[in-house]
Amino acid sequence: MPVLCGDSLVVCLVGETGSGKSTQVPQMILEEAAGTRQDSEVVSLASLTQPRRVAALNLAHRVASELGEQLGDSVGYRIGGDSSRGKYIDFCTVGYILQLFLNAPEEFGEYTHIVLDEVHERSAESDMLCLVVRLLAKHRFEGTRLVIMSATLQSDLFAHYFGDICRYPVGRVHVGSRCFPVKEHYLDELSRSLGKRLRCEGIINSRAKDMFGDGREKKAKRIDQRHCDKLHPIILELLEVIAKPASTILVFLPGIAEISSLWQEAKFLEESNAFKIFPLHSMVPREEQELVFEEPDPDVTHVVLATDIAESSITLPH
Repeated sequence: MPVLCGDSLVVCLVGETGSGKSTQVPQMILEEAAGTRQDSEVVSLASLTQPRRVAALNLAHRVASELGEQLGDSVGYRIGGDSSRGKYIDFCTVGYILQLFLNAPEEFGEYTHIVLDEVHERSAESDMLCLVVRLLAKHRFEGTRLVIMSATLQSDLFAHYFGDICRYPVGRVHVGSRCFPVKEHYLDELSRSLGKRLRCEGIINSRAKDMFGDGREKKAKRIDQRHCDKLHPIILELLEVIAKPASTILVFLPGIAEISSLWQEAKFLEESNAFKIFPLHSMVPREEQELVFEEPDPDVTHVVLATDIAESSITLPH
């Protein structure tokens, strides 16, 4: 807390995936404000940027829940085409907040803290936002605090870039993560690992040979562009085998096309009322995205089909 709210106006925070930095840092800022607030004076407003809409919405819901409030009270969100501002904390997409600060720079002055999260996911938009934030903090709104956060942050790079806006050295914090045991089961070892014979064993052997050959080829085999579709029977059987009531299974896929394709084939699982299948990507309406984060019923398994953004940007129940 002293580092986030001490003398230095800039803090670089390196937090490993799962450390909780995206949900806990805004609450720390809010708690510090509550401790120094006089009467009804608001002394802290934080804007936290996220590279994706799904992450911004999920984090806003999560932090509001942890505070025991409804979304739109202390915590809100600001994304393209849809906003529900919070009283103290706003989770914003990079694109939204960049356009906001470019077209209405006075909005920057409403915040006491600007938190740039996941800055290691470099893009033209995120780099431009860093430039705009640096210029506004240095020349127009002196005193605004910046927190730069990432799982794999090049702290020296960002400390040097933002260091000239404050008189004190840039604060640096490293936060570890709580690790959970992870078991890896390889495709050609599934039957042995799961302790039962699978109907799709023939498909597994065929796909393994198609993708990797039999070891006698001199040239590497070119992987079929439709290899994800050909793995669908294996994925669907595995869902039936490993499903546990009141739990969530996360399936990583390369992109929207693969998510939509598997979703169509997996719909039959819902006929038994034992499964609910959720596609999760940017084209899914917000109301449907929010269903992903609800607790599964005691006799139902949730299956979420997503890209690897779900690996670090969102938290799913069970």
